[in-house]
Amino acid sequence: MAEVRAALGDSPREHRWVRTVHGFGYGFDAELGDDTPEMISAEAGARWLIHENGRIVLREGDHLIGRHPRSVVPIESRCVSRTHARLLVSTSQVVLRDLGSRNGTFVAGVSIQQPTVLHDGDAIRVGSVVLEFRVADFRDPTDELLAR
Repeated sequence: MAEVRAALGDSPREHRWVRTVHGFGYGFDAELGDDTPEMISAEAGARWLIHENGRIVLREGDHLIGRHPRSVVPIESRCVSRTHARLLVSTSQVVLRDLGSRNGTFVAGVSIQQPTVLHDGDAIRVGSVVLEFRVADFRDPTDELLAR
């Protein structure tokens, strides 16, 4: 629980998110309002890469893709460069850039030569390995129906 509190910037004495319920465990101690979908969509977890072994949540920042052990998706393949490509994740977009890899980086089957903005469902190929970029959609489907 200490790790969870540290990640949330919370403390047992002055809690904002998690409170101790003596004799039972822990409880969520924050109110959810109407702005929750926007808050969540800008937070980590709203975007991810799907690969053969699961999915990787993309947090805001700079992420390496390749054979390097510090890659967001460490790929053990001889056709993938050690530092193959880089993802720059911001609140408004995710940009993929090839780092001069030998076998290229492709988005939707097209070799990228310039930094490329990713969109939900884009297939990314690094060497012979295919990843899928996904974006969570927190919009209420009834909002679109009501707007018609």
